[in-house]
Amino acid sequence: MTKQHTGYVLLILCMMAPLFGPFSELFSAIIITLLIALGIKTGQHRRPWDPLKILGVIFIGYFTVLFTAGLISDASLWQTLDGLSPTLPVLILGLAGIFSNPEWLRVESRKIGNIATFSVCAMYLGALMLWHSQIDFQVLGKSLLHHASVNGRLRLFAVNALVFGAIMITLCGLSFLGWSQKSLFGKALSLIAFFIGVAIVALWTEARGPFLAVGLLLVPIGLGTWLHMRSDKMLRPAILLIAAALAGAGILLWPMAASAFERLINGLATFQDGQNYDNSTYLRLIMYTAAWDAFSDNWLFGYGPHARFTAIAAHFPSGINIVFSHAHNVFFNHAVSAGIFGLGAVLCVLMAPVVLAWKYAKKRFGSELYLASILSLSMIGCGLSNVLLFHDLTAYFFATLSVIAAAALSHESNSTHS
Repeated sequence: MTKQHTGYVLLILCMMAPLFGPFSELFSAIIITLLIALGIKTGQHRRPWDPLKILGVIFIGYFTVLFTAGLISDASLWQTLDGLSPTLPVLILGLAGIFSNPEWLRVESRKIGNIATFSVCAMYLGALMLWHSQIDFQVLGKSLLHHASVNGRLRLFAVNALVFGAIMITLCGLSFLGWSQKSLFGKALSLIAFFIGVAIVALWTEARGPFLAVGLLLVPIGLGTWLHMRSDKMLRPAILLIAAALAGAGILLWPMAASAFERLINGLATFQDGQNYDNSTYLRLIMYTAAWDAFSDNWLFGYGPHARFTAIAAHFPSGINIVFSHAHNVFFNHAVSAGIFGLGAVLCVLMAPVVLAWKYAKKRFGSELYLASILSLSMIGCGLSNVLLFHDLTAYFFATLSVIAAAALSHESNSTHS
């Protein structure tokens, strides 16, 4: 494998993580470690400042803030490291940003879109075949059907339905990348992947947070559609070509629709009235209120990453017993863990892709800004109900895509100055 193909390998491992499971993270960690070692040997850290290097500093700074908050708290070093362990991919990819050559990690936007489209279709077809065949055997100590949960809320090897939903929704948005360079078939396939992916998240996975995050993703998708509608004569035929595929997917997913819509409506009603129409949403409201109280009591440095849930649990109303490891909200998780410094650190990570793209992209409304917007909006939208950076798979997924996006910007920046 040449260094120039490393970005493609990492991208495929990242986007197919729900199918490959922990092997994606393992192989990616090995590849990135080798890149860091090679970069140190060749002095890549001495290159001029570029978007990839800036992102690396942001990632390392994020980890440092949380680590420092843990040391300031009453936790031991081991407790702090244990609490931070899910965020380790952010640290490793931050080091890669500093010590890697951007050319090693660069992937063309059109190919990112193609791989995202393929990943959505592959996961859909794989889940569908497993659902129909009901093949079962032991994988990593548990049955295949247990891992994938095809008979319940689909998650494949993502461990958690919300994690799977966040990844799938992001891939749906990325499937449109390089639209102007796609053939009629490629455009139709991107549209099919988008609608099927959204339907899976809404009806099969029943991940309401990621599904509602689609509303945010529609901003860059809508802007891109408006820009292309005037010049792209193949858009209407491409839309017509997806009708049959959508009808087939709808028939297959329809049995799950009633349950999914009921959960969504009950969840929204619970948010509106504060009544327990949906227990999962009701528990989140309790956790959010307790998290705000915990943050208000220690808003400067927080309680340390190890106590991101125990500090919240101390503020639960009497008689409430919730057993989780986090507050199901990326902002509350970091506010409780490291106070206002934690909030600042996570905001830097979430906004870094779009800020770097806005500053360094050659074309103001090109594919670079579209990719960055999908990443930042997906992290924010899904993070409102998800653990995000405190889950190793989503931390790995979003950090990898952010690094690949920054590598492309670095290539543009270096081309401009050369």
